[in-house]
Amino acid sequence: MIEEYVNAFQDQGRSRPLAMEVDVSGVVQGYAVTVAEITPPLPGEFVPGKKYRVNVKLRNTGTIAWEANNPRSPVRFGYRWFNEKGMLLGNFEPRVKLPYEIKPGGEVILSVEIVKPEKALKEGFNILKFDMVREGVIWFAEQNTIPPYYVKDVGPVLLDEYRPNVYTVLERWWLWRAAVNMFREHPVLGVGLGNYTFLYNRYKTPDAIFKNTMPVVNNQYLEILVETGALGACAFLFFVFSVFLNIRRAFKRPVDPIGRIILVGLTACLFAMAIQLNFFCGKVLHYLWITLGLAFAAINVYFRGGDDGHAG
Repeated sequence: MIEEYVNAFQDQGRSRPLAMEVDVSGVVQGYAVTVAEITPPLPGEFVPGKKYRVNVKLRNTGTIAWEANNPRSPVRFGYRWFNEKGMLLGNFEPRVKLPYEIKPGGEVILSVEIVKPEKALKEGFNILKFDMVREGVIWFAEQNTIPPYYVKDVGPVLLDEYRPNVYTVLERWWLWRAAVNMFREHPVLGVGLGNYTFLYNRYKTPDAIFKNTMPVVNNQYLEILVETGALGACAFLFFVFSVFLNIRRAFKRPVDPIGRIILVGLTACLFAMAIQLNFFCGKVLHYLWITLGLAFAAINVYFRGGDDGHAG
């Protein structure tokens, strides 16, 4: 069993999956395309912004038919620009619809308009790649890039046997770099609240494997920066500053010793969370907001009294 986007039960060391040996036979099912011919030939160098009309002959060399009229996830032809590091030029993935379903072994000729954006030239995205895509599912070239699921032949472990999972470190590295790529293209207002999840696959780096969907950045500061832009990040920092400013002002007033002890504890919790948010997201850390609420409640109860120091 697996809790989506969190962990497999076996990785928690509390259960052991059932492992069975089975016989696998038959042809491996998958999508594949071969570009048989391009007429006229593509130029050796593209002029940015200029449109090049070519006919591309495609052959279905896979084992699955290309569904042209699937209402939810049709198969279409497209092209993308990459740089030498394998990074994709974002927000530019033109598509061409298929005229009909192409069965394995079948061919089709499509009229395609090729354009190289000026941004691609300026930022070094000079590698053109043709490919097919099943919308909302996968580009053909990205098949088999996800490592096969593995089964650990171990039983439940004791706490002192725990070893850190290196994958969680790599996962955050992929998440953060995808966030930086998004922010570079949307620095002012960001990509919109909650949209990181849906855009991750477009902006992930070439070495990011295993998952094509990530729900959070696992860094609250980066998440606010990428989803709300520089304006939202400044607003959030101002909010955090105002919280600690209120706490600082409260400590300067006479107060019941119990109230001071409570506020010191809550302040220490907030400082710890401020560090923790470098590696987690506040969307799922509900106790962050609970602690903030308790801190303001403590200020109102113990620090809003009159000059005699008693609560009002």
